[in-house]
Amino acid sequence: EAWARSRRAIKIFSRKVNCAPLVALPVMKGASDCHMCGRCSQFRGAIELAPRMPNHEIVHVAGSDPKPWETVLIVFGLMGVAVGAFHWSTSPWYYEAKTWAATWLIDRGATWVLSIQPPWWLLTNYPDNNDALTLLDGTLLIAYVLATAVVIAAGVSALLALATVALGRWRSQAFHHLAQALIPIAGCGVFLGLFAITISMLKADGITFGPTASIIRAAMLAGAWLWVVSLAWPITGRYASSRVRRGAATVAVAGAAGIGVFSWVLLFFLWA
Repeated sequence: EAWARSRRAIKIFSRKVNCAPLVALPVMKGASDCHMCGRCSQFRGAIELAPRMPNHEIVHVAGSDPKPWETVLIVFGLMGVAVGAFHWSTSPWYYEAKTWAATWLIDRGATWVLSIQPPWWLLTNYPDNNDALTLLDGTLLIAYVLATAVVIAAGVSALLALATVALGRWRSQAFHHLAQALIPIAGCGVFLGLFAITISMLKADGITFGPTASIIRAAMLAGAWLWVVSLAWPITGRYASSRVRRGAATVAVAGAAGIGVFSWVLLFFLWA
């Protein structure tokens, strides 16, 4: 409205804006496509560069333009593939599968699968440091990561679908909007996975965190889960007015976030 008023004002000519990502300024509602350089701030009295909570972007903007690929990234990528990529090195399931596969291959004389070590640029290959992966290791690694991603994504997607239906009827817009509520737990998990690598590197240099690391992990996972719930409740309010429906949908989203929490609890507390 402010933009339209400025066009009707006496001063027709206005300063130009050099927008690098070529955002459609008159209809811009969120900052997802914006570089936030501030060049358009105060332009025509309709745009303002100002701080606001990230919750606002997720609750009030993300649902207006649902993007399925963002849902795939959150649910399958950050909550699935990332978990499998950090899980496999300590997962008892991976080692059980590896033992079974190795035994099955040896019984059939296919020992070459256990002896071939691909080059370093394909799989880890540093035999001097006792760190090398065979063709069997690489195949099972990829299979484990993909299987983990599929299982987690299926569970999370089912709960998101249940939450969508709980709001009254199936709407893909609501499904993708609810998926945006999982951003805190998705991002927290990847951060904790990378943080674990940092801790291992520091441990090699004699710097240890002791129980402090576990406390930090537990606090971050709990905080991320609560953040998801705090996002899910206002999002449901955009698609239903009934508190019963909103509550049921929020519980389903909380369950989806719980899958993410449990996957990291396995790594840091049950398998450690």
